[in-house]
Amino acid sequence: MQGSQVCSIWLPLDPTPLHSAVEYVAGSHRWQQYEPYHFMDGSPYDDTGLAPLPDIDARREELPIVRWEMEPGDVLAFHCDIVHGAPGHATPSETGMRRREQAGGGGLGRRRALVTRWLGDDARFAVKPGEVAIPTFDTGLRDGERMDGRHFPRVL
Repeated sequence: MQGSQVCSIWLPLDPTPLHSAVEYVAGSHRWQQYEPYHFMDGSPYDDTGLAPLPDIDARREELPIVRWEMEPGDVLAFHCDIVHGAPGHATPSETGMRRREQAGGGGLGRRRALVTRWLGDDARFAVKPGEVAIPTFDTGLRDGERMDGRHFPRVL
C-alpha cells in the first residue's frame, strides 16, 4: 500500500498490562520508511531496499514512546507507518521495542488482538521490492490502482 490515509486498528481480546503493551514512537509516521521486521522473531523483511530501523531501545530516553494498558474491547487506531512493536510476553522488568526471548514461559498470559487496516481515498496498491506481508495473496491489482473490489470492501 501507499498513501497517507492508511489506519491500523488494534483491538485486544485479552487484558494487556502495561509491561506487555504495544509501544509506539509518537510522530514516527512522519519519518522516512524503514525496513519492516517480523513480529514473531524480530528478523527484517528480505530485500526491501529500505534503511534498517534505528536502534529504538538505545534511544528510549530521548524518544516519545507511548503505550497503554488495554482491556478487551478497547481500541487503538494508529497510522500504519508509525514505528511500533511489543516486548512479547514480557515480565515487568523486560520492556523494549524488540521482541524478547522468553525463558521458561508459563504464567504470562496471552496477548491476542484483532488487527485490521482501513484505507482512505489516497491509498493505492503499490508494487514494492522484496518481501511483503499485506496482502498475502495476488490481488489482481496493478501498481497505483485504488484498493477496491471484493477483497477490499467499502465501508460507508
